[in-house]
Amino acid sequence: MRDRLFARGEVVSGQYEVRDLLGGGSMGQVYEAHDLALNRRVALKAAFPHLDRALIRREAQCLAAVRHHGVVSVHTIGEHQGVPYFVMERLYGVSLEDHMNAVFAEGELLTLAEALSVLVPLADVLAAVHAAGVAHRDVKPANVMLVVGERVVLTDFGVVAPEFSVVSGLPVVGTLEYMAPETIAGTTSPGDA
Repeated sequence: MRDRLFARGEVVSGQYEVRDLLGGGSMGQVYEAHDLALNRRVALKAAFPHLDRALIRREAQCLAAVRHHGVVSVHTIGEHQGVPYFVMERLYGVSLEDHMNAVFAEGELLTLAEALSVLVPLADVLAAVHAAGVAHRDVKPANVMLVVGERVVLTDFGVVAPEFSVVSGLPVVGTLEYMAPETIAGTTSPGDA
């Protein structure tokens, strides 16, 4: 992983004290931070400065457009010392990928009841996302959080697009193993439902 964008203890935009680095990827890093004004833990997603700032703004706007308990709440967006970021709800739980790996390591499989307890709420989240006119484009176990209180949350909206423009000139993005066949083949058209 690249060097940290924000140091532990750094106060971002005078309000968010950076605590731990929670993770990162090709587009940026996610930190746990303390909101000094509201005295609460939050997650702060920062984009690498060399990337187009519109990407992180689009992700935050898409998250804010979807009103569903299966999508994190966005609190604000900003820039600190040239690093664009947005602040969102801090989730506590484990990714579906990590949960599945733990189950598989024990030589077990998910039971039908366990699988349905994730898939049914995830389908509900995706319905809300699509109703907001958004295509996530990277639904996979690593981007599904199993949160305390039996809440299933879809995360990482970093490659979202308006739903019906996914094939209209935008590059095919996502994780190949989890892509819809029509996306890979390029056979979806903007008019398809």
